[in-house]
Amino acid sequence: MYARYVSLTIRTCAHTNTKHFSNTPKSICALSGGAFPRTQTEQEWISQSSVIVRVLSEACHGAVDSAALVQLRSVVWLFCGSLDRYNFTTRAIRASLDGHLQRYITLLLEEGREDVVSALRNDKFEALKIENAVDYARLIVDLKLDAYLHPLQKPLVPSRTTKDATGAEKKKAGQLTEPVTMIFSNSVPRLIQISKNFVFDLASFVDLSSPNCVQVLVQALDRFLQEVVNGQLLQVLDVEDPNSPTKSVKGAKTKKSTAAALHAMQISLNAHILSKETLSLMEYASSLSLTPDENNAAAAQAEKSERVFQHAKMLGEDRMFGYSAATIEDILSRGDTEFEWAPAKVETHPSNYVLELSSYLMATFPAFSALPAETREALYYITCKTISSRVLAQPNLPHVRKILLTAFTRAHIDLTVLEGFAAGRGC
Repeated sequence: MYARYVSLTIRTCAHTNTKHFSNTPKSICALSGGAFPRTQTEQEWISQSSVIVRVLSEACHGAVDSAALVQLRSVVWLFCGSLDRYNFTTRAIRASLDGHLQRYITLLLEEGREDVVSALRNDKFEALKIENAVDYARLIVDLKLDAYLHPLQKPLVPSRTTKDATGAEKKKAGQLTEPVTMIFSNSVPRLIQISKNFVFDLASFVDLSSPNCVQVLVQALDRFLQEVVNGQLLQVLDVEDPNSPTKSVKGAKTKKSTAAALHAMQISLNAHILSKETLSLMEYASSLSLTPDENNAAAAQAEKSERVFQHAKMLGEDRMFGYSAATIEDILSRGDTEFEWAPAKVETHPSNYVLELSSYLMATFPAFSALPAETREALYYITCKTISSRVLAQPNLPHVRKILLTAFTRAHIDLTVLEGFAAGRGC
């Protein structure tokens, strides 16, 4: 609509005063069908072009989406290209449109935000499992994410083979030998593609032959990654607070906290992988330019942008540590009151709270194998230290009035169960 409006206005301005020149033999006015009255003076044309500039500015301010501005740009560039052919001065008209680049970027950011929100809303934040070879090629190979296989993933066999009537092996198209599990969840490929779409759409509005083209593209991409992608990841993490009190039946709270810890872990992993992919995204932005990146703007920006996701990564880890610590604390608190230090008979089975704690640890920690080694080690040692400190403190609790030797039989059994977790380093 805006492009049509501007097109009609441009033609109206161009037709102004053509009646004085329309009969000039072989004039540019005649050759152009009266559209370009080149017999005007330069000052007269500048006066008319100022009207076009004003109309363009009004149309740009009124554009409600990026597509409208792209349409306007196409019309203006075609129009200016025709004017250049007849030696009209079009610098002011082109500059008037270029001056609305920030408006275009703002519209792209808002549209990209909707796509990012949709991608995160539809993500269960579980490790992505792919069964179809086509999906693997589209989501993993094309985006060069094949380096992020889950540590528990078996060696990848690209396709299933069967034997024909002659006994020769043949590939069964579209199938993998077994599902492929990645470290990240299903939103990561979508977020990377959305980021690429953002910079590709931006490239359609800028002059790709300008010397500062790469700088414009990578800085806008950095803004998108920081304000939109990282911003939405932080919002997802802020939905729940591990310190908020919850009342639930026995076991339900533990199950909820386990799911919350794995949820936070996955977001932290996603942020970690997105930070490692920033260089690839910046190089893609640089490849869209028609001028070489002589100042290595893409690499320099990637180094800065890599830190964009550190906040989401660290907050995800903090949430994961918080949920895990809260669950362990809840179980150990029950153990403080449940454990009998003066039992009437010798118990030969582990305490219920120890069985619950061991079950939680053995169910949760293998899932943490995808974490960076330093994070995984820190979580393991903090957990072991917390448990050992609490268990050692149990005999000194105020409510313990009497301790019998028979209690140490069960205490030894409990410690043996917990040592099984410690010996396996959480695996």
